[in-house]
Amino acid sequence: MREPTGQWLRQVGTLLSIPLTLGLSPVVGCAIGWVLDRLLHSGPLFTLIGLGAGFAAGIRETWMLIRRTSEEVPKGTFLDKNVEEDGHGKEGLDRHR
Repeated sequence: MREPTGQWLRQVGTLLSIPLTLGLSPVVGCAIGWVLDRLLHSGPLFTLIGLGAGFAAGIRETWMLIRRTSEEVPKGTFLDKNVEEDGHGKEGLDRHR
């Protein structure tokens, strides 16, 4: 069974955005914290909080991207977890044994 090209490209594009998400989230959080530290004269407190929040936001967004992408996999395609390499479903093979 052949998968539509547009959906496959959308999934690949979504998964390729993960490194960007993981890299930029801490930078943005750190920058916001740095600005708050400058405005409030609080030392590195908000920079560190922003950095931690950025890492947490990046990990959360990555997890959500992976979940969303895995839910979009059509049944019966090579990306489906229940399909063997030869294209037969695992449950179909068990019935014949």
